[in-house]
Formats: sequence, structure tokens, C-alpha cells
Amino acid sequence: DHIITGSPYLTSFVSTLSSNVSEIPTCVLSINENIGLGKRNDNIFTVGWIGSGSTSKYIDQIARPLKEFLYNHSSRLILIGYRGSAFQNLHNVQLIDWSDNNEHLYLPKINVGIMPLTDDKWSRGKCGFKLIQYMSYGKPTISTPLEANKKIDGSSGNLFANSETEWFDALLSVYQNGDVYRLVGSININRVAQNYLLDVVVPKYESIFKNCLNVQN
Repeated sequence: DHIITGSPYLTSFVSTLSSNVSEIPTCVLSINENIGLGKRNDNIFTVGWIGSGSTSKYIDQIARPLKEFLYNHSSRLILIGYRGSAFQNLHNVQLIDWSDNNEHLYLPKINVGIMPLTDDKWSRGKCGFKLIQYMSYGKPTISTPLEANKKIDGSSGNLFANSETEWFDALLSVYQNGDVYRLVGSININRVAQNYLLDVVVPKYESIFKNCLNVQN
């Protein structure tokens, strides 16, 4: 009766099967405005990534520009849930096991959140939840310019990168223009509050279910 998707690619795919399609990306429980915009305990520029063993391959694919950036600038990399091989045993890289507590503990420490992907059918179907997580902490983002990621950004000023050169340049831009990207982080919080909060999403599901079941109240 109704199909719910999480990304434009999936919406396009299932629209050939049904005319009743709603796109509702994964949401977060709350925004973390005070934490996200707070000062870190030090002044080290910090790049952050959150993921899993299965998605660690994507961060490994941009190891060269990331390592070059870390080597040439006073910075560090925090990887939450990482199970790859390219960033083991590096002094300016912190490998953190994923847990809900660690997510809330470490994401406030980053200056920018990254989401590299490959441009294939699997990645196009992904719903961009990493970006929404970073944005809920008031952080700017850099990601592969897939349709879902660009839609989540909504022209808010977040950056996109494909090649190794573009990744390095995007990191350098955030590093050199802190005030600009702190403002982008503030815009991101508002965007999450308007579109990707549980309280915003629940009524959409309720309306769909009621329509499917012909429930009036």
C-alpha cells in the first residue's frame, strides 16, 4: 500500500513499483547543540569518522590524502568503530570502539565529520546517516557527492569530495576557515532539528500508517 525509503536512489527505484512512496531518512533522537558547539579540551584540529567494520574500507580508500593532511598540519583523526588496516599504529590517530557512550563522548571533540563512499549502487542506496549524526553535534561535513548526501546538506555549506586532491583540499578548507565552518555547523543543527529528529519523523509515519489502515483519528 505504501513504500518508505531512506534515499533518493531508493525512491527512484521503488517509484516504478508504486505511486505511494515517502522518503524518510534515518533520524536521530535529539540534537546536541550545547555539546556540539562547545570548546574542546585542546586546540588540535580533529577530523572524525564513525562507522563499522564493513564500512571501514571507505575510509581506507582516502588514506593517502588523510595521512598527507595529518602529516602536514597540526591535527588528529578519530575513528569510531574502525576495523580497517590503513590507520593502525599511527600516533595522531585514535581508534575508538563504537558504543552509544563513545559516540556522545568523541563526536563533540571533532571539527569536521567525514563520509567517503564509492559511487556504486550500494552506496547510492545509503541514507547518509553519518552526516546526520555529525550535523546533530553542530559539525560541518565532507562527503562523497552522492544524491542522498547532497539532499541532506540542502545547500547548507558542507563540502563534497571525490578525488584524493578534492579530499585534501576540503580538509584544508575547514582547517583554514574555522569561523566559516563553525557557522555551517550551526546551520546543520537547525537543519537536523527541522528534518531529521525523531519528533519530526514520527508524525510522518503515523500519517502513512493511518492512511494505509483507513484510521481517522
